[in-house]
Amino acid sequence: MWLDLPLRTWLPRLVRRTTRRVVRREELWNGNRETLRDAIWGRDALIPFALRNFPRRRRRYPAELAAFPVVRLRSSREVERSLAQIPTQE
Repeated sequence: MWLDLPLRTWLPRLVRRTTRRVVRREELWNGNRETLRDAIWGRDALIPFALRNFPRRRRRYPAELAAFPVVRLRSSREVERSLAQIPTQE
């Protein structure tokens, strides 16, 4: 599945998740933690990286994924519908 959600959906989620990790000093892996500087400033900053690459991915992915049986989900509603169709294990 390709989660091709609009910017207005994923950007606030990214900012909230990153803010929570910075404020709570949550460990990501091997003792690594996000900092405000790493999220906002610098060459490899997370939020500018995501914004810079969003249009590029949206243009490139359809052609790159065309050879695969990919379901492109473009809204939160489509994601919810797809997840509801997955059988649950009991």
